[in-house]
Amino acid sequence: MLILAQFKRREKAQALADVLRARGLASRLGDGGEVGVEPDDFEAAFAVLAEAELVAASPWTGEACPACGGHQVRDSGVDWKHASWAFLLLTAALLGLPLLWRRRVHRCQACGGEL
Repeated sequence: MLILAQFKRREKAQALADVLRARGLASRLGDGGEVGVEPDDFEAAFAVLAEAELVAASPWTGEACPACGGHQVRDSGVDWKHASWAFLLLTAALLGLPLLWRRRVHRCQACGGEL
């Protein structure tokens, strides 16, 4: 099962799970207000989540992957491999300390694509 959303209040999680079940999508309530769905039902469940304007409660970014079109996109952190040494040296010279400016990387869990 994939975690579709996480709520602080179990009542909200229960309400979302009920809506998903009413639409014919299998869902499961986990500990801590988590709502899980089967991987095959993820896209339909995410559409229900977006329709209810609850994407902010999801660990997924809400972006569609350009490679596969799926919404199983997560923020995988900061890209430390591609450091801009010129930027680091320039900010260190001008400000006295280097600014670590990195771009955030989003990765699709379905196809492995990077956004």
